[in-house]
Amino acid sequence: MTISGLSAKDENGAFVCIPMDISTAGMAYKKDVAEKYLGTSDRKELEAMLSDWEAFKQVGIDLQKRIPTVRSLCLQAFPA
Repeated sequence: MTISGLSAKDENGAFVCIPMDISTAGMAYKKDVAEKYLGTSDRKELEAMLSDWEAFKQVGIDLQKRIPTVRSLCLQAFPA
């Protein structure tokens, strides 16, 4: 079996699977910015704080309420 792009084919060229999901496997952040705006730069604390999309959205909403000049990308992705 060979994997090519977003699909996998067997030795006869037949598709054996096509992934149904593509999702983020990680997140990069600047420690000083996370510390300033989120109150921590600790990976485990951020992982707990941003545990799913709803939590990620809520952090953005709360941040924008606290600091109105901040424009959260998650609010553009998840409009109210």
